[in-house]
Amino acid sequence: MPELSSPPAPTALIVEDDPAIGELLELGFGYEGFTTVRARSGGEALEQFARARPDVIILDLGLSGLDGSVVLRAVRERGETPVLVLTARDGVDERINHLQAGADDYLVKPFVFGELMARVRAVLRRSQPQSSHVLQYADLQLDAHLREARRAGRVLELSPRALEVLETFLRYPQRVLSKTALLDSVWGAGFMGDDNIVEVYVRQLRRTLGSPELLHTVRGSGYVLRLREPESS
Repeated sequence: MPELSSPPAPTALIVEDDPAIGELLELGFGYEGFTTVRARSGGEALEQFARARPDVIILDLGLSGLDGSVVLRAVRERGETPVLVLTARDGVDERINHLQAGADDYLVKPFVFGELMARVRAVLRRSQPQSSHVLQYADLQLDAHLREARRAGRVLELSPRALEVLETFLRYPQRVLSKTALLDSVWGAGFMGDDNIVEVYVRQLRRTLGSPELLHTVRGSGYVLRLREPESS
């Protein structure tokens, strides 16, 4: 089985001067499969923007040096990188002014991380047309760049590792994949653990995908992604 050639993880530039919130965002985005770059001031934000070429920017407004509003204007002058403003400024005028200035979304602190991530994925979907990184079989779809899976339009709640397993099946639909092939593609050829870990993730995927069943066991051979139950060997 050929080695997977996955698209690079999206990069999020996190512009936040509060250490606790910044660390929370870095950990959360990292868990969701993003590469993160951190900036703690307006000047550093523009430096990192030029250096890292991020896919999305999470921007606080109350920064030392250059205010977040100045950063937003500078980013907009240089391109269309999505910007989600994350700030304690909750006035209606603030929202209107920053959205009109080019922000793609505006979320007020305190916030729920799940909502923030949903908004980030939404602005990324709007900014990036579908391409080869969107994998689909039947009504199941995975955006390998955004690390988001849907079935019949329903977002699937999956761990990063489960998404990697699902991506492997979607790259080889209707093809029987052995435990060894799945381990090599997802965990790496040097994995020394119990190969029953594959069964654990396949069961998780079956529960999450729902009906009609798409993942089937082929006795003695492995697993296959297909619409109808295959004949067992």
